[in-house]
Amino acid sequence: MASLGTYESFQNCFRLRIEQGGSLQGGGGKRGQIKGLSKGSRRKLVFLINSFAPVQDAFFVTLTVREASEDFKQWKKWLNRTLMGLRYKFPQLSGIWRLEFQKSGTPHFHILLFTNTPIDPKVLRSTIRQYWSSACGKQNTGYFNTKRKHWVYKGIRVEKVRDIRKSGFYLAIYQAKNEQDRTDIPTGKTWGILNKEALPIGRYEGGEFETLRFNMWCKRLYRRYIKANGASTRSPLFRSLKSRDKGFTGFLSRSLQRKFFALCRDLSKEAKRTAPAEHHEYCRSLPSLVDDSQDDFKNRKSA
Repeated sequence: MASLGTYESFQNCFRLRIEQGGSLQGGGGKRGQIKGLSKGSRRKLVFLINSFAPVQDAFFVTLTVREASEDFKQWKKWLNRTLMGLRYKFPQLSGIWRLEFQKSGTPHFHILLFTNTPIDPKVLRSTIRQYWSSACGKQNTGYFNTKRKHWVYKGIRVEKVRDIRKSGFYLAIYQAKNEQDRTDIPTGKTWGILNKEALPIGRYEGGEFETLRFNMWCKRLYRRYIKANGASTRSPLFRSLKSRDKGFTGFLSRSLQRKFFALCRDLSKEAKRTAPAEHHEYCRSLPSLVDDSQDDFKNRKSA
């Protein structure tokens, strides 16, 4: 039997796709003017950060300026100059960045950097300071200390990350701070990727499925799981899992994904439409997929 779709497995998330007319489902259409972080864009960012494998060398970077115009092209020019300089200095460097705004409306950037090779934090910090202050101007990123006779850079912060899911970048994404997004002016892309090929994606063996019954059982079990974790049956997320002929994305740890897909394959082969009693026990016994699963699902619903 020909393949109907595929499923992909990542570190803490998975994706099911169904082929239609020889091609996988996907979006399309002309993109309008971007103002702030849309729900769809935020979902993609959450999925990406949950697909990262555990890493040893990562840094959380915050870049701010004292003042800036409302022309987003100027901000992106500063950021691009800094990132391109870092790529030139450290070719193996990769990461993702996120645009946010202070209460005053001034933009700032959060960056999650993966060095992929050992780098002295002091060297990385001084290099970032050099390129960012050169792009924005020293006066816009700090001030000159007349007593000590040197520049103090207030607009640059670099912290070593031991756990991605406890980093400031990860927490900022899940806090859904809408007040730090601006929709009154064009902002362009609010997040992006540096050196996509070198990102530490935790991709594992996926597979194909031949019938809609597999997709149906995946959605049915995942609905039970998110309901047990506090998702409302009236939420857009819960309703989107009722369609039989569309794929979806979900969040489960790697160990749970193996059990999840194995159970869905077994259930899809059953002759009866009703599930055996065992799967009810399985859904009730699923542990949390992350440390604070209920908060994550609330944020997932709000997206």
